[in-house]
Amino acid sequence: MMAEHYRAALPAERLLDRMHRLTHAPHGIASPITSAPATPPRPPVDHDGASLEFAALEEEFDQMCERLHQREAEREALRQAQTARVVAEAANRSKTEFLSRMSHELRTPLNAVLGFSQLLRLQQPQRLDARQLGMVENIESSGRHLLDMIDDVLDISRIEAGTLRMIHTDVDALAVARDCVDMVSTQAAQAGI
Repeated sequence: MMAEHYRAALPAERLLDRMHRLTHAPHGIASPITSAPATPPRPPVDHDGASLEFAALEEEFDQMCERLHQREAEREALRQAQTARVVAEAANRSKTEFLSRMSHELRTPLNAVLGFSQLLRLQQPQRLDARQLGMVENIESSGRHLLDMIDDVLDISRIEAGTLRMIHTDVDALAVARDCVDMVSTQAAQAGI
């Protein structure tokens, strides 16, 4: 009788001890980062059924613990992904704000440069020779190109915000090529190209 009591009590006590450790771990289960508590060795199984039932119960308990660990790991991965998404969205908003502010800050001095170049070209044509007029036109052309680039930067932030309106229009490729040549002609001449 005493031997049967120990055959039933020992696995039951071991199972209760494991359940106690599981329920008193942080958040109800052991952390997925730390290893699960070591499983004590199982007693030899005899054919009386009591030990077999406890062995089956322990096996199911082990599987339940493993599923709990997996679910906690999945929850942690989801929390990390959500945190990363929030951080990325905040960084994207900051970048868009920066681009918008910087674009407006660049426009002010650029508009002054364009305004002065237009004054030079329109009010003093008799004081400028053809070479100087060409330089003033290059200043204006480059300034307009820079304004277009600033608009493109703003368009990028509008695309990311989903507020960009698309307008289809024809482009004069020859005029674009001429503008490009005008913009780089001084550097090309200096480089001997």
